[in-house]
Amino acid sequence: MDWCTIESDPGVFTELIHNIGCTDVQLEEVITLDSLPSKTLGLIFLFKFKKELYASDNRHGISSQSNQNVYFARQTIQNACATQAIINILLNCDKIELGDTLQNFKEFTTTLPYDMRGDMIGQQELIRAKHNSFARNDPFVSSDDLDDKDKNKGDAFHFVAYTPVNGYVYELDGLRDGPILIDAISGDQNWIDIAKGEIQRRISQFDSTEINFNLMAVVENKGKLAKAELTRVETIITDLNNKTDKNSEDEQILITKQNQKDELNMLIAEEQEKYDNYSKENKRRRHNYIPFIMKALQGMAKKKILMDSLKKGLEEIKKQNEEKKKMMTKQKQASAKENTSLS
Repeated sequence: MDWCTIESDPGVFTELIHNIGCTDVQLEEVITLDSLPSKTLGLIFLFKFKKELYASDNRHGISSQSNQNVYFARQTIQNACATQAIINILLNCDKIELGDTLQNFKEFTTTLPYDMRGDMIGQQELIRAKHNSFARNDPFVSSDDLDDKDKNKGDAFHFVAYTPVNGYVYELDGLRDGPILIDAISGDQNWIDIAKGEIQRRISQFDSTEINFNLMAVVENKGKLAKAELTRVETIITDLNNKTDKNSEDEQILITKQNQKDELNMLIAEEQEKYDNYSKENKRRRHNYIPFIMKALQGMAKKKILMDSLKKGLEEIKKQNEEKKKMMTKQKQASAKENTSLS
């Protein structure tokens, strides 16, 4: 069965990975390259696919025969690049619990060639089902009804992953022949600075008017970490409260830990609210709004406000695109300035 395209959204990807069984991570959208989280397990970069850029890229990946450190699977399943990019990152992480599905998959496929690993991803019924559960509800067109000409209409987009492994930063692109070594991490350098430079290089290959990029960071589950820390803090508070001969230092520690407890409870509540919003948005993605939209458009047309609303909507989209272009231009200028100062 085919794999559907899914939206590049942190709520979609977080719920997808949790549904597969890995709850130790979440995804965060990165607005600018300067706002990358310092503690990041991996990055997922979405961009418009251009054959000429791949044709002119002379880099070669590390072969499966000589690769003993980096887990990598080639993309052999159409539309699976988003899920595959996340899996390639997670299977290189040693700080998290993968869950039974991904752990068993990793153990079974580690000795296989890259392309066979990609084939095996396509054969994982649970992963495919959870991926396809985010298909948009389209009552008009089925992918089975489209001919080859129609399938090729529109722009194609692709996901590429970046992650650190054993002191090196790698690009994990399912369309390449293997993982590509970007650079070594020196001293106390943060690996994301290396990845940031590579992503900026990829962005600079496009025309200055191109704004269709998206970047997400794979980070540890903030709510889960906060709950574990809360348990530890509450244990300390209980022990101090049960202490019969508390001194002034104990009292100060008790105050500090109580404040820390309040902060952790606040963080847990914020994360829970975020996950609840993710769940609501994902349910809306699956819902068929076409009947409602048609009724609303008919009502607006009768009241003669449809075209004015359309005009306002187009103006707002234009405004947002202009702001995004300005932000992208600013980032490119900052990167060019940084490169000039380094040289």
